[in-house]
Amino acid sequence: MTAKEYLRQMYRLNELLKSYGDELAMLRQLSNGLVSCMQEHVSGGELPGDTKTINTLAKVVELEEKIKKEMDSLILLQKDVHESIRNVKDKDEQLLLRYRYIEFLNWNEIAEKMNFSIRNIHRLHAQALQHFWSKNCHAIVNTMK
Repeated sequence: MTAKEYLRQMYRLNELLKSYGDELAMLRQLSNGLVSCMQEHVSGGELPGDTKTINTLAKVVELEEKIKKEMDSLILLQKDVHESIRNVKDKDEQLLLRYRYIEFLNWNEIAEKMNFSIRNIHRLHAQALQHFWSKNCHAIVNTMK
């Protein structure tokens, strides 16, 4: 894995976290509806314990827990990427890496924000990747084992 490949994971991680968050919100809405349905049965004098509703609710809760665990692992990976970028000593390089791999800005946006030409941004990016990898390659390789 190269420095660029490692850092590019951030976009996918971000998208995955959004997707899991959306799914979790949907599941919570579903489970709230199931609980309301069960409460109506109880208040309506019917016997609680509609087996199908209870089984569905249990599956929803189980899936919520799996999603939360997956989100936790993704957040840990994001934390590792943030810390790895902080290990780069040059502040311009650090800022460029943050703009590109954490804020997902394109090259023109980065050049404008940093007040550099596109050519200088690409040169700085190449240096930043080299410094990033030299500071972090051992830690990254160890986390992949």
